[in-house]
Amino acid sequence: MTYTTTKVLTFDEFIVQYGDNPRYELIDGKLRDMEPNTSRLSSKQC
Repeated sequence: MTYTTTKVLTFDEFIVQYGDNPRYELIDGKLRDMEPNTSRLSSKQC
């Protein structure tokens, strides 16, 4: 059986590595890749 560990990032580490990239968020110390919303409704103008 193989176990993988998830490295918990501090806020400072996150800012240094991903601060300029809006694609990633730090949630509970874990890096989350926020997929762009490609829904047709999101691009619809009211």
